[in-house]
Amino acid sequence: MSNRKTKELSVEQSLVWNSVGSMVYLICNWLITVLVVTLGSDISMSGSLAVAMSVGNIFATIVLLRARPVQVSESYSDFTTGNFIAHRIVATIFACVICFFYCLVSVAFSDWAVVAVYCLFKAGDSFVDVLHGVDQVNNRLDIAAISQIIRGVGVLVSFSLCLLLFDNLVIAVASMAIVTIAVVLIYDFRMTKRFCAVLPDFDFTSLIKLSRICFPGFVASLACTAVVSVTRQFYGLSYGNEALGFYAAVATPTAVIQALVSYLYAPLLGPISAMWRENETHRLRLVFIKMLVSVFVLTAMCAMASAFIGEPVLTAIYGKEVGLHSDYLPLALVATAFTGLNFFTIDVFIAFGKPIIGTISGAASLALAVFLSRYCFVNPVFASDANVINIIILVAYGFGLLFSFLCIINLLNRKAKQSVTSEL
Repeated sequence: MSNRKTKELSVEQSLVWNSVGSMVYLICNWLITVLVVTLGSDISMSGSLAVAMSVGNIFATIVLLRARPVQVSESYSDFTTGNFIAHRIVATIFACVICFFYCLVSVAFSDWAVVAVYCLFKAGDSFVDVLHGVDQVNNRLDIAAISQIIRGVGVLVSFSLCLLLFDNLVIAVASMAIVTIAVVLIYDFRMTKRFCAVLPDFDFTSLIKLSRICFPGFVASLACTAVVSVTRQFYGLSYGNEALGFYAAVATPTAVIQALVSYLYAPLLGPISAMWRENETHRLRLVFIKMLVSVFVLTAMCAMASAFIGEPVLTAIYGKEVGLHSDYLPLALVATAFTGLNFFTIDVFIAFGKPIIGTISGAASLALAVFLSRYCFVNPVFASDANVINIIILVAYGFGLLFSFLCIINLLNRKAKQSVTSEL
C-alpha cells in the first residue's frame, strides 16, 4: 500500500474544485441532451436517450448503494478502500441483473441497445466514485475535479463526433462509455495509488457488513430516483418517445438545480454528523434553515427567469419546435429542487444513524408517484401537456419532504431534551 503524503487542500479549496469539476461535468452531460436533438436526424432519439438515462439513473443508484457517505465518514474507518472497490464490483453485477428484468417490463425492445451501452457508461462513471471517495478522505478533491473535467469534455466530443459521422445513438453512447473507462484506468487509478492500494478485497464478512450499513440509504435513494424515472417512463409508454422527447429536452437543463443543491450540502455532511454526535441541535437547526432558504431563493430566481426567457433560450438551443414547450420549465425547476432536497434528507438520516426513516419517506413518495402515473396517463388529454409529469413529481416528493422534515424536527427535539437531561 502506498501512503505517500501529498499537499492537502483546505475545505474551501476542496469545495471550489469540487464545484468546478462537477459543474463542468454536468454541463457537458446536459449538452449531450441538446446535441441529440440538434445533431440527430429524429426527435425520437431524444426520447430514447431519455429512457436510457432513466434506466441508467436507477442502475447508478444500485451501483453506488449510497456508500460514499459511509466511505468518507470517520465512523466507518474499519473498512478499507479494497472493501469499497470489491463492494462496487459486486453491486455493479447486481445492478445489471436488476435492470435487465426492469427493462423486460418497462422498456420498449427498440431501446434496449441504447439502454445497455448507457448503463456501461454509468458503470464506469459510478465505479470511479470509490476512487474519488479516497480523494475526499485525503482532502484532494482537485484530483476528482480534474477527472470530471477530462471525462466531461471527452464524452461530449466523442458523442458529437459519432452522432455526426454515424447518425447512430447506440454508437454515440458507446463512445461515451469507452472514453469514461479509459480516463478511469489511465488517470484515476494512477492518482489514487498515491494514497492507498486499489485492488479489490473480497472479504465476505466486510462486504456483508458494509451492505447492511448502506442498504437503508440505498433503498431510499433508489426510491427517490425511481420517482422521476417511473413517471417519465409511464408517460413515454402511454404517449410515445416523441412526446417524452419534447419534455426531456426542456426538463434536462433543470438538473443544474439538483446539482447545485448537492454542492451546497455535500461539504456539510461531515459537520452535520459531528454536530449530531455533540448534541449541537441549535447549530443543526440553523444549518437546515440556511439550506432551505438557499434552495428556495435559488429555485425561485431560476423559475422566474425561465418564465421570461425560457422560450427564446430553448428556441435558440433546440429550435422552435422545442421552444413552444417552454411552459414545462418553471415547474420542472421546482420539481428538480424537490429532488435535491429529498436526497439531502436521505443523507441527513444516514448522518444521524437513522437511515430507515429516509427509506420510509422514499418508498412513500414512489408509491404515490406510481399511483398518480397509472391514474393520470390513461387520459389522452395529457399527451399534449407533459406538465403533468412535473405535477406528479412535485406531489410525490412534497409528501416525502413533509414527512422527512417532521421527522428531523422530532429527532432534534428529542436530542435536545436528552442533552438537557444529561446535564442535570
